Amino acid sequence: MELLLTLVGLWLLWKLFKLSLHLLFWIAIIAVAAFFVKTLILPAILLIGGIIGWGVLRV
Repeated sequence: MELLLTLVGLWLLWKLFKLSLHLLFWIAIIAVAAFFVKTLILPAILLIGGIIGWGVLRV
């Protein structure tokens, strides 16, 4: 009986470990995407908006 409980406990720990790795993978993807947006897309949008705004105000 103890062996069965030990095996069930190890199985549950293995499932939780795999779930935590899966969640860590998704968190890493979200962090990389957020870094990409913060460092590249947001300044590009601000730069394009500034150029368009400057052109509209100068005319």
